[in-house]
Amino acid sequence: MVAGCETEATAPRSRPRPGRWRLPYALLAVVLVAHFGFLMTQFAPAIATPDANGYWAQASLLAQTGRTWFVPESPLQYVGEHWVQTESGRCFSQYPPGISLPVALVYSTLGYKASVLVNPVLAMLSLLGLYLVGRRLLGAWWALLPVVVMAMNPVFNQQAIWCFAHMAAACCLVWSVYFIALWSERGRLWQVFVAGLLLGCIPAIRYPEALFVLGVGVFILLHRPERRRIWLHALVGVAGVAIPLGLLLVRNQVAFGAFWRTAYMLTNEQTAFGWSYFTGHLVGYVRGLHASGIGLFFPLGMLGIAMMCGIRQWRRVGVLLALLIVPITLLYMAYYWSNAGDGLAMRFLVPTFACYALAGTWLLARVNERAPALARWLVIVTALVLQFAWGALHIGAEAQQLLQRKQVLATATDALEKHVEPGDLVIANADLLQHLDFVRRWRLVDAMALQSTSAEVRSMPPRRDQDQDVPQPVGPHAARHRADRYAGLSPSERRERIAADLDEWAGERRVYFVGSEDELAQIEQATFTEGSFRILARVELPQSPPMTERGRMGPGMPPFGGPGLAGPPGDGPSGDFSRPESDQRGQRQDRPGMFGGGPMGGPGSFVGERELVIAEWIERPGTDPGE
Repeated sequence: MVAGCETEATAPRSRPRPGRWRLPYALLAVVLVAHFGFLMTQFAPAIATPDANGYWAQASLLAQTGRTWFVPESPLQYVGEHWVQTESGRCFSQYPPGISLPVALVYSTLGYKASVLVNPVLAMLSLLGLYLVGRRLLGAWWALLPVVVMAMNPVFNQQAIWCFAHMAAACCLVWSVYFIALWSERGRLWQVFVAGLLLGCIPAIRYPEALFVLGVGVFILLHRPERRRIWLHALVGVAGVAIPLGLLLVRNQVAFGAFWRTAYMLTNEQTAFGWSYFTGHLVGYVRGLHASGIGLFFPLGMLGIAMMCGIRQWRRVGVLLALLIVPITLLYMAYYWSNAGDGLAMRFLVPTFACYALAGTWLLARVNERAPALARWLVIVTALVLQFAWGALHIGAEAQQLLQRKQVLATATDALEKHVEPGDLVIANADLLQHLDFVRRWRLVDAMALQSTSAEVRSMPPRRDQDQDVPQPVGPHAARHRADRYAGLSPSERRERIAADLDEWAGERRVYFVGSEDELAQIEQATFTEGSFRILARVELPQSPPMTERGRMGPGMPPFGGPGLAGPPGDGPSGDFSRPESDQRGQRQDRPGMFGGGPMGGPGSFVGERELVIAEWIERPGTDPGE
């Protein structure tokens, strides 16, 4: 038990029979295996969102080049939506590189397909760590309940199969809490050091979650009455935090010229938090935590934390959980993200879900400590049934939509590997390019560059000098440079310049297109001439599963093509973010390069397609089409 937290509710009433203690671990193993097995039924070796590109393409770049930046080789080169360009011409992902390090390691050793498994593995480790924490707070049997609750949670499972960074932050947090719980019992310096080390990794994964340090720091200081050298322990914990955090600050100094500067400052993200956002999002987040977040265990967890804080033996744990939940929740309430309260906004708070599950289970255990065994089991079963009915029934619908998208991308990639040599140029739309950018076998041509520049300019955020008081989350600056390069040219002059740039970049390599046949016709009409490409292969695609009611994938989840399909801070909707939430909804639907709209059909253009074509550019400058 955590020091000072032993109560009748959690203390064993009798010595367990030999071998009985193994049964909870056996049940835990069943839950972990079943959950991981479910995740594997939804696995396809692809990343399916621009946000995932910001993390996983950064990882593959790190694995191949040893750095997290690149300089575009051509104005036609694809640059991911969440990459920004510095004045030196270097392109950086908006996101910190913390999650990219383990992904890069797997990519280097096992290949790109295996690196997509990082989040499912982190999900399994998170559940294991949650059980170990719960066992110290609740006992071996009650500790199973929060694990099952989390395994059924739709948002948790969403983040286990999407390639975002929230699962990594959740895993680091739960294991940091486990080691700080060990330290609370035994007082070993290495335990507080490891807890600090894991805690310091969190802001290197996601900057805002640095607030978790506050809860763990206060928890350590609350042990002052019984730890004579508490300041030594605190300093050791700070040393652990300082190692990964210090490396991040050094990287920022090298990359952006100051340790406190990040890529987000290039998108004016520092203006994304404000009082007006907080007042507009407060009610939405409170409702969302119950409706789309953690369900029944939101009120149970908050009541449990309140009760813990009122009981002297449990006050330290209650304060810890409260400080892990409240500051980060208030921060995201003040964030400009327009879809406050839905399942996509709830992903910001996934690391806190374990705290609700633990505190809610503690409350159930506390109120049932003197109840007969039958009553305790009825309470557990009822809680699980309600939680299952709330969210688990929708998990399959959510996962199937994403799985189909990933299967399409994986199928296209496998076909390219058969027909296109590494290093050749590939033209495609943004949905496929954001995945191929992560695979990193070919040089990628942005199909948007071959379309009308007027459409491209409309898709870009305003220049920084237009409004310094609103975030401008969508890059890249390279698109603005490209629009300037081809602006003012007549259609024939633009065709010639694009063809020359494409041919120069290709050199001795070949140029291919992959996409629908309609997209190929659009490209030929806009930039080339009919018959400029020769179709080499037709690739049959997996068919889309039927959409659920209103096109949604589950509770609080917008359809692909709807507003809000984005990732961590810095990738919210474009437009005027100073407006209230109600005025921002739906802005992204008309923006090119998002799911389901824009020139070339947008990245959602593969949805509903039965086949793709792979075609080679045969009318290159100075070549004979008949060759």
